[in-house]
Amino acid sequence: RLPPDAVIQVWKGLDDLERLLGEGRRVVVSNADAWYLDCGAGSFVDGGPSWCDPYKSWEAVYMNEPAGGGAEGGEGGPDGDP
Repeated sequence: RLPPDAVIQVWKGLDDLERLLGEGRRVVVSNADAWYLDCGAGSFVDGGPSWCDPYKSWEAVYMNEPAGGGAEGGEGGPDGDP
């Protein structure tokens, strides 16, 4: 069980985000739906598709407001890792 003042990072499953915010938890969002800057550029390892394709435009990144902006902050890994 997490302490009540724990900050929880959510990067998959925005349903969890809604639940956690509803419980009054502090949350940092790292959602691959929009905030991973390398999505759509293909895999740097083998040149195949990226795990988070398709490419997200800057508009999709800018307009992304998971949970209506109720999270503590956001973070997206430039290499696809939080």
